[in-house]
Amino acid sequence: MQMTEELLKRERELRRRVDEVLFYVWDPIGVSNCPCARGEYTGYVAAVLGRMMGDDAEASVSAYLLSVMTDSMGLEPDQALCKRAAAMLMEYKRAVEQGLA
Repeated sequence: MQMTEELLKRERELRRRVDEVLFYVWDPIGVSNCPCARGEYTGYVAAVLGRMMGDDAEASVSAYLLSVMTDSMGLEPDQALCKRAAAMLMEYKRAVEQGLA
């Protein structure tokens, strides 16, 4: 029972961290200074989480964020931004898995 609760706690924490990184770091449309837009990127969290679990996760997350930015949002590509966000997401994943976050 304890292990299941711990896993759920870590999954919730990672989900929260992904949502925060997408909003405060990635933020391709520049709304992170607007509290009313806090849920703007929440719809991408599950897809990012799924990509964080696979092989070559960081590259997969970065490519997904770039695709969302260009294909879904119609914005100019910013590979550096997407790579920076993906690297931070993977750091958070490692920290959460180790119980450090």
